[in-house]
Amino acid sequence: MKPTIPNILPATIADAGTIRALAEQIWPSTYIPIIGREQVDFMLNLFYSEEVLARQIGNGEQHFLISFCDGKPVGFASYSDMGERIAKLNKLYVHTAKQDTGLGKALLQRVVDDVMAMGARQLTLNVNRHNLNAIRFYEKWGFARTAVEDIHIG
Repeated sequence: MKPTIPNILPATIADAGTIRALAEQIWPSTYIPIIGREQVDFMLNLFYSEEVLARQIGNGEQHFLISFCDGKPVGFASYSDMGERIAKLNKLYVHTAKQDTGLGKALLQRVVDDVMAMGARQLTLNVNRHNLNAIRFYEKWGFARTAVEDIHIG
């Protein structure tokens, strides 16, 4: 697919519903094969309720970005300042219809630019060990596995 040039904007509290809708579109195809429908539904409600997203955005706990193509939201990312010049990439998702178009790269580059501007010199993240597409994506960016852990959610 040819590269797509996205418009990437910081999210506001008013964007919580947009982020929720994107997660509902993206998560099932990515995670149902890995963790099943019941766990996906549970996690969407836990991490992507509009109230939770609005709180994270409003209190600065996470900085969210939304990617738009042709005026439509197609992806999002979030990151946090962990202190001591370390940032964490919490979320990076692109609609399946727009994957392999350069949108994920553009979102990640924007996160890298933003965290460097805030003084971070290290960016960490967690990836489900069975999400091989994501692992390959991050490895292409130079990320390396530093630990393996089980995080039980629900």
